[in-house]
Amino acid sequence: MGVSESIFINGRFLGQELSGVQRFAREIIEQLSYRLLNLVILAPKSVKLDSFFGIPIRKVGISYGYLWEQFELPIYLLAKGSPLLINFGNIAPAFYRRQIITLHDIAFILHKEWYSKSFKTIYGLVVPIIVKRSLHILTVSKTEKKNILHQFNINDSRISVLYNGIPSNFLNLSPEDLLTDQIKEPYILSVASFNPRKNLSTLISAFERLGQSDLQLVLVGRTGKAFGNIDLDKHIADDSRIIHMSDVDDLSLARLYYNAKAFIFIPFYEGFGIPLIEASFFGCPVICSDLEVFKEIGLENMKYVNPLKTEEIANAMQEVLNSNKRREIVKGEGFDYKNSAEILFSIIDKYTSKPL
Repeated sequence: MGVSESIFINGRFLGQELSGVQRFAREIIEQLSYRLLNLVILAPKSVKLDSFFGIPIRKVGISYGYLWEQFELPIYLLAKGSPLLINFGNIAPAFYRRQIITLHDIAFILHKEWYSKSFKTIYGLVVPIIVKRSLHILTVSKTEKKNILHQFNINDSRISVLYNGIPSNFLNLSPEDLLTDQIKEPYILSVASFNPRKNLSTLISAFERLGQSDLQLVLVGRTGKAFGNIDLDKHIADDSRIIHMSDVDDLSLARLYYNAKAFIFIPFYEGFGIPLIEASFFGCPVICSDLEVFKEIGLENMKYVNPLKTEEIANAMQEVLNSNKRREIVKGEGFDYKNSAEILFSIIDKYTSKPL
């Protein structure tokens, strides 16, 4: 297939709530839109948009979700002569071969206890098939590439690392744009979905050990349907210093990063860790788990802690608060969606008959 023919993108993510996976898709697609004029996004009819970064959205089928992705999407593509399909979520049509897939992480295999039964069943069936049959696999860190290679025993050349980067909406903000913030008291910030692997219960316990009445903890995130039950309400209902915010736009999030005294992110497992580079971009001191992938990111202002040790986490928070480092917007330290898109261009080129 030459580049004059259409390259299709799986647009199921456009109907999902924005998290790290959907952010990655949006940012990479924006970069692709600057270079490729032959892109088409395929989406369920439930998606309200008609275009995305100038790329036309073609609505196909009558269903949505897994049913649309596994049946109606590949049927449409097969009728078109099996063009190249790019998938940016963790899942893709199981029996469509001419595709590039993205695996952000394989926590659903390594830590099944964190996920709902239905999620584990679907991913457990589909992901091994798409890993085996797809043309190429994208992932978001060298650490996760190593995990995937070990789990599936596939050739190293079939996997490429595309790092996450700083969202385009953050790049042109000035300090003046960021000064206004709705949280008036000093606060520590955490951005993480409410699911067990994010370790929020330990974070709250460590915060409460500080015992500072004039300090608040701001938790930004939603409870995902894919994850097992987690109930943090009992932890935060009786402490007025803990603020939960579930829906935050990009400007509000940027202001939260910029004005926080510290950012803390202590999950048990991650494929990358987007909030770490976002907080660092705005000059916010970072406390994070001593995970291999976070050390791979390795930004200058990170302080690593054992996510199982509450006292160690509390001490780290106190140390960062006492240091009172000056805040200023910093560069993205090499984590740039433009760089990742360049890698993807070369991969697409490999599977088309003409150079891009």
